[in-house]
Amino acid sequence: MKISELQGAIKTLIEASSDFTGVPVLIDAGTWPQVPGKEEALRDRGMAISILIPQCYDQTEVDVNGKFLSWEGCAVLIEENVSANQATPGRITAEDAAHALRDVLSGQLVDSSPGTGLMVGNPYYQNVGTVSGVRVVAMIFYKQFS
Repeated sequence: MKISELQGAIKTLIEASSDFTGVPVLIDAGTWPQVPGKEEALRDRGMAISILIPQCYDQTEVDVNGKFLSWEGCAVLIEENVSANQATPGRITAEDAAHALRDVLSGQLVDSSPGTGLMVGNPYYQNVGTVSGVRVVAMIFYKQFS
């Protein structure tokens, strides 16, 4: 897998989960917070999940053969228009979505080399706050690349 394919792999796993039926999952091209489709999703559905562009985290190491390994991943933002989302009973809240994403994504193998599954950052989610009625919860998912 190339790092450029990670956003798509994460999107596929999220969309396959029944916890996120009807929730738009958007891939950011480096323009967040102006992700195409996000404003419409927040207005019409009350929630959007944005997968930000990949980056390398400070977790690097060398394997037994001297090959450089890096931990690279994507921030995943859950944005909830609280009044629109919670007006419909049974919809998942931003904090519950973070728990569901942890369960859906952590440990998932998105390729076979070097064989590590997706790992969730620590802390595994952070409630960034609510601005103009939109709550933002941030998470990071990463995997090892060689």
